[in-house]
Amino acid sequence: MCSSDLSGAILGNGSLVLKVYYNRNSYEVTFNKQGGEGGADQISVVYESTIEALTTLPTLKGHTFAGYYTNTNIESECYFDKEGNVAEGKTKWTITKALELYANWKAITYTVTLDASTNDGTITGTTDKVASFTVTYGETYDGLDGLTATKRGYIFNGWFTDAETGKGTQIKSTDKVEITADQTLYC
Repeated sequence: MCSSDLSGAILGNGSLVLKVYYNRNSYEVTFNKQGGEGGADQISVVYESTIEALTTLPTLKGHTFAGYYTNTNIESECYFDKEGNVAEGKTKWTITKALELYANWKAITYTVTLDASTNDGTITGTTDKVASFTVTYGETYDGLDGLTATKRGYIFNGWFTDAETGKGTQIKSTDKVEITADQTLYC
């Protein structure tokens, strides 16, 4: 709530001059990290005070921070950009009640390389020993669908995380992408 103080003075001509001093209201701004970690949880702001950049940002595995918005989607009003800077057009806090801001995230895309050369094979239907495609964190390896390797006298058993045939973890097109760096798969 707003509080005020009054003071007054009677001038020599008998008129009264009153001065009113107000204290500006404070409001809580809560940061909903949408599964992320780190950064501020909440700040207290004073009405018409300057909005300052965030000094620490939240993180979320497999994603980059896209900013803080008034809703869970990036089409809503932005208060802080992907670097924590004050959004364009925002300079002072003009809210008149508590505000919840939502972190928005962009899933990171990685390159998956299929290497059939280690075991002297080729990508089926080509003479290429290596092929690649992109995947997005949290989605599936759908780029693997239908991609196999050929080697005379051998049966294709799948794509694996280790160069030794049949070693490591087998990756299928329906597996969820949980890598956080580019990846090479071997047959």
